This record gives sequence, structure tokens and C-alpha cells, in this order.
Amino acid sequence: RTAWRRAIRLMGRALIRLFLQPGPSNRQRALHAVNQAIMAVRAAPEPRAPQFDTSPLRRVLSYLHFIRSALLDPQSPLGQERNP
Repeated sequence: RTAWRRAIRLMGRALIRLFLQPGPSNRQRALHAVNQAIMAVRAAPEPRAPQFDTSPLRRVLSYLHFIRSALLDPQSPLGQERNP
């Protein structure tokens, strides 16, 4: 498997953990995992010039930035702790 696919799989696990057990430490883990995935996708070679319409990696990178924005948004439920 490629490095970016491994990074995405780890990010998925971190996001699952955040949804199951919301809290600042799991949010930080998820944010770190998203940042690692972004770096891994950016480092992945593309066979030709990347264009959004034809590049799966460009689309994945866009989705990762969306996830990162959701984690950083103070109004997002992902950025808040659940009250029991």
C-alpha cells in the first residue's frame, strides 16, 4: 500500500475514536492524523500534471482540507465536548 493510503486509514481510525469518545485529546489526535494525511497526499507522485477533474489525489486533498476545517471550526460539533 502507498504511504498516503496508510495515512488515510490511520486518519479514519482517529476520526472514529473522536466520534466514539469526543474530547480534546482525541480531537488533537484526529487533527494530527488529518495533517499527516495531507502531507502524505502532497508527497505522492502523480503521473501527469495534477488537475482537479482528472486527479484522484487532488480530490482526496480537497476532502482532507474539508475534514481539517471541520475539526478546527469552533462551531462544529467535532470541536466541542459532549455533555453527559
